[in-house]
Amino acid sequence: MSSNNEGRAGKVAIASIIGSAVESYDFFIYGTAVAAWFGKIFFHTTEPIVGILASFATLAIGFLFRPLGGYLAGHYGDSIGRKAVLFWSLVGMGGTTVLIGALPTYAQTGVLAPIGLILLRIVQGIGFGAEWGGAVPQLGIPLGLLLANGAFLLSGALFEGD
Repeated sequence: MSSNNEGRAGKVAIASIIGSAVESYDFFIYGTAVAAWFGKIFFHTTEPIVGILASFATLAIGFLFRPLGGYLAGHYGDSIGRKAVLFWSLVGMGGTTVLIGALPTYAQTGVLAPIGLILLRIVQGIGFGAEWGGAVPQLGIPLGLLLANGAFLLSGALFEGD
């Protein structure tokens, strides 16, 4: 019986590491994109620094909503189970990352672009907070950071001539 519990604990630890790596990847890749592009893409301003600061404000919004995600994960984790809550936090983070990548720019939709970005960041903050409160082995966070930075290095190499 003991080896069965150890095997299950190992699977849970690996799943938690993968989950927190994916969540961290989503959060860190957003932070890198904020610094590199979002000021120009989502915010209309004649001063580039204003666009960059507005982009970093959207990064902060994700951090502000983390506690709400932790609270919701604790509440719903007790009633419907942690596994379901962790699954939905991963789906929420991944889905919002895809939607942020598909958002139209300010040039295309005006003020709707930053509003959409802010709303999606709120969802990401809640999702990250839910993951953090549910199961975050410390190894998953640096793995997510490495994946996010690797994705930007790769995209930079692929689009260097543009």
